Amino acid sequence: AVVGNDGWEMPCGDLVCVHDYEQDPAVLLERYGSRDAVAYTLEHVQPDRRRLVIDGFTGLGRPLFLSEFGGIAMMKPGEEAGWGYSVARDGKELLARYQLLMTAVHACRPLSGFCYTQLTDTFLEKNGLLTEDRVPKAPIEALAQATRGPQAHLQDWVLDPLGHSQRWRARRGPDFPVEWTRVGETAEVLAYPGERQP
Repeated sequence: AVVGNDGWEMPCGDLVCVHDYEQDPAVLLERYGSRDAVAYTLEHVQPDRRRLVIDGFTGLGRPLFLSEFGGIAMMKPGEEAGWGYSVARDGKELLARYQLLMTAVHACRPLSGFCYTQLTDTFLEKNGLLTEDRVPKAPIEALAQATRGPQAHLQDWVLDPLGHSQRWRARRGPDFPVEWTRVGETAEVLAYPGERQP
């Protein structure tokens, strides 16, 4: 898949990838909560004063990703100066605001995916869910639950040490040793139950 430009001012592409650092969950839901809202947003809304698509490209009918959003910073008193798109006073506030953002994003059915900005702090950017040393700023289980969303119980989140889900393992067939699967390799897999063979 081709991304013409990630974030804004997309001239073309197979995917539409939007950067929107709006901190109000209701506004995110208003912008991406329905197909009509997405059509209006792509044509008229300018997050951070930037057009999302340029003339001649609508982005409609293509998978839509909120490829950067959030950016809630948390800095302790006396900590080196830094920034984020908004600032939480402590881990409790960070978690509460993150949960509200994630609830809104999960309710945006037209979205094909999302990427929170960002996993860890980096230098002056203090808007990670973890510090630069990979220490969670809020309980990691609560952050994970918010990230997975309210429908997570319907998914197969159980992974083996190589990151394969139960569904994938069932599909690969009995004569396919898991140790044969390495990054970059492909293998023939069995169809899901009820799925047509190609």
